[in-house]
Amino acid sequence: MSNIEFVQYVNESNINSIPSPKIDGYCKMLLEKHMLESSSKDSVGHIFSNAYKTLQYLINPEDEGPKRNKILCLGKVQSGKTAFFISSLALAFDNGYNLAYVIGGTKTKLKDQNYERISLEFENNPKVKVIDIAAKEHEEPRELLKEGYKVIIVALKNVGSDNANLGIVESYSNLLGDIPSVIVDDEGDECSPGAPKLKSKNSRAGRTHDVLTDIINNINICTFLSVTATPQANFLISTIDELSPDFALLVEPGKGYTGGNSFHDVYNNPHVIEINDSNSFNYSTPESFKKALDFFIFSVIYQNYKNDLRDFSMLVHPSSLTKVQSMVVEKVRDQLEYVKEGLNNVNNLSFDSLYNNVYNSGSDLITEFENYEDFKNKTINFLKTVLGSINVFEFNVSDSGRQSILEEKEDKSKYKIYVGGNMLGRGLTIKNLNVTYMYRDSKVTQIDTLYQRARWFGYKSSYFDICRVYMTKDLKEKFIDTVENENDMWTSINAFLLTKTDIKKFPRIFTLKNDKLRLTRASVSKTVCIERVNPGYEYDKSISFTQEQLDNNRLLYENLYRKYKMVGEDVQFGNSTNQHHFIINLKFTEFYNEFLSKYEFPRGSKFGPNSFKRLLQQINEGSYEDIISVVLMRYRTGEYRSPIAGGQAIKELPQSYDNGTQYPGDKSLPELEEVLHVQLHPVYVDKNNPENIIPLIALNNPITAFNVRYVTGDNYYEGI
Repeated sequence: MSNIEFVQYVNESNINSIPSPKIDGYCKMLLEKHMLESSSKDSVGHIFSNAYKTLQYLINPEDEGPKRNKILCLGKVQSGKTAFFISSLALAFDNGYNLAYVIGGTKTKLKDQNYERISLEFENNPKVKVIDIAAKEHEEPRELLKEGYKVIIVALKNVGSDNANLGIVESYSNLLGDIPSVIVDDEGDECSPGAPKLKSKNSRAGRTHDVLTDIINNINICTFLSVTATPQANFLISTIDELSPDFALLVEPGKGYTGGNSFHDVYNNPHVIEINDSNSFNYSTPESFKKALDFFIFSVIYQNYKNDLRDFSMLVHPSSLTKVQSMVVEKVRDQLEYVKEGLNNVNNLSFDSLYNNVYNSGSDLITEFENYEDFKNKTINFLKTVLGSINVFEFNVSDSGRQSILEEKEDKSKYKIYVGGNMLGRGLTIKNLNVTYMYRDSKVTQIDTLYQRARWFGYKSSYFDICRVYMTKDLKEKFIDTVENENDMWTSINAFLLTKTDIKKFPRIFTLKNDKLRLTRASVSKTVCIERVNPGYEYDKSISFTQEQLDNNRLLYENLYRKYKMVGEDVQFGNSTNQHHFIINLKFTEFYNEFLSKYEFPRGSKFGPNSFKRLLQQINEGSYEDIISVVLMRYRTGEYRSPIAGGQAIKELPQSYDNGTQYPGDKSLPELEEVLHVQLHPVYVDKNNPENIIPLIALNNPITAFNVRYVTGDNYYEGI
């Protein structure tokens, strides 16, 4: 069995780990059985394939202490990290652990969500007891442990007083410190890394960090899992900090996940609608919101038409201020009531105008309807049912917000519109969220804070066609650059983990090219620009071509190779026989006339003809030499690239750095890195049809002013 082989292999890396861990014990088998009631076998198998990774880091509970491992578990936003750590707890229980603490986030809503989810997943296991430590009445962990139960204590990440959740957990860690324990810090980048920059001015700064450190040190045998999608703060604290991770693992998303690369790969991604940043609810309801609401109504009508009767949700994020949110709630309700009233009767004078607006909001991408009349005829029977099932809720700490939260729990509406700010952000799962509207942001934003707002990520491939995010140009650009930062970070961490080197020595260096972004909060670490590396390498990921465009571009590619076949040069880069590229040196003006001016750029291209026209103008003006190297990348074999959900783009174009032993990477071709050159990549997205290539462009332009920063923090990092 492959899982057994994997576990046996990884155990070699950690002498503290369990010698022969169980992978099919009692708790795991019951949890798996429960999960299979609502998920596919493949999905559940994937969840446990991630959870098995923790077995190499679980300290053997039979060892003599003190021994403590701190593991950073990096997943994607909304990708199933809760299922991962619940599965990891089941495995820990099967391997000798009896006590676990789940620090369930800083907000009660998230903590409650964690408690309910954990309780549900273990409800068929009579040996496991789940305790909400914030409940007025709960069973006593000590007594349950004496009776032979496995105990999970769920707590809020707050340190306001000795009676606060973490204060109580600290008391239990003193009392039960001789019992080997697993601690799960959900949203482990929030508050936990502390505030080292403020400590000298305020000794109570970073109290969460200090209390968590005390809790870990109180437990003789402790495995600490810090689970997050945004680990910048965890990496950027000093490596000698007591919460700096000892190990790291990647929690890979499962099949059907739609995240940053699905929504924010290119500027013109059709699922992200740009709104004007002057749109505001201060004086009236913005037209862009009216269109977003129309699309939400369209989407649920369309799903009813397809006989998809799932509940769906819309999120409105107008501001972090509760008074603004309360004002917006009223205007959202007014607009919804206006639309409901107009569509209540087909004989109303405004009916066709309003229903046509609903149709137009989605007709550009939904092709099932020939025109408005066809849409009206096919969907009119669903209209009243849909309109009667939409309700609006306010989620914040105001009196009206608290009341609305209570009402939402009892409300049976199938389609819900949530208006809120921070409470509807980090960690919270909004059921089948398919439309998001957000229009406010600070001038300079922390990457970890920004990315945690992306509640529209998740397992949405089955209804990705009706997913839309409405946001300003500034936010669109920030999310695109944040996704690039995430891709770079995952690639770097994955490559580093393969070396089996101490994670303390992982270089804390990340790509960041947007001056309006910083890595994390300044109280943890300042963002420090260290150098510019190959600033001009840019590439397309969009493959949104028509068939005519593809045919045209393939012919251009073939003609170019045929013409220069005898004068170009085949060059092998590195030791890999797969890395043969064909290099043609010619005048840029010649290449522009023969290829670039005739190339059909895809929708959402980072280039477009104007990019190269400007370069042509500079060359014609004598600013730069009229020469370019054209590199036909992997021209012998073509290049397979994974398409993202929706098939409008690929995940990544260039192949990455491989430790310098096999291949230096497309961005770092020797002797070409500082040379103006165009790479033509013959990409195919169907493994069964490698002949069906898509010629994609990457440009390396060292003379450009395009600013790519490589940044790190200003703490002490061992090995850098």
